[in-house]
Amino acid sequence: MRALKLFLTAVISLVVLSVIVGFIAREILLIMAVNQVRASARGLSQLQAEPSFIESCRDFGSLPFDTLSLTRTQLRFVSDTDYVLEIVCQTNESLRSTIRTESLPALVEKGSGQSGLIQGEELHGFTVAVLGRTGAIYEEDSFIRTSLKYVGTPNFIVDQGPVTVCEGYGFRCCNNTTQIGQGAQQSQALDCPLSCYDSCAEKPVVLNFASDPEPTVGTRVATVQANQPVSFYYALNDIRGDVFAQSTTPE
Repeated sequence: MRALKLFLTAVISLVVLSVIVGFIAREILLIMAVNQVRASARGLSQLQAEPSFIESCRDFGSLPFDTLSLTRTQLRFVSDTDYVLEIVCQTNESLRSTIRTESLPALVEKGSGQSGLIQGEELHGFTVAVLGRTGAIYEEDSFIRTSLKYVGTPNFIVDQGPVTVCEGYGFRCCNNTTQIGQGAQQSQALDCPLSCYDSCAEKPVVLNFASDPEPTVGTRVATVQANQPVSFYYALNDIRGDVFAQSTTPE
């Protein structure tokens, strides 16, 4: 009996200790991620484009002095965990110069549907999360600010960052032939604007299709007399496996 009590005490102590260590590790990972991204965002102002990049950008046409500058700098996510620091040509945004590539700490991901931060965009930013804890990085009064507890305040815009690839938004490129998009759509994705969705589902596949009367050999045309009924039979295979649905449709 005494041994059993000691065993239960040891198990409970181990569980409590594991929970405490987990909470501490979560806080450490969140602090590491927020500090890393803040340092990266602050470094945007120090990025320098190569002269050849400036010349290539200028070839697309210069901008009036009272509007935007020729280039801008941004922190752009290319997946839920990886991001790049880059310089973008304002007159042709497909012209980019990637300066550095970095990754978030293990278990940390940026918010779904978010893409990063453009330098100079006031009250714009994004969130990072680890095991249910969410922090934020945003620009305010020309300073990069952070919050280790984000539940919608402070108020800033998270869904108008730099245009990026579908995976950078946390979405997926669906195959238009075999899949159908589900959930939110991101029509600005650089790689698949027409098929970038929150998730993809497999389209049903018609395994067999027949009619009564049967169609003419070599064609899909069934000939019937006026007011004569025709029946169609089909079998489908959907994403849950082989689902055979026999149906008769009189016409």
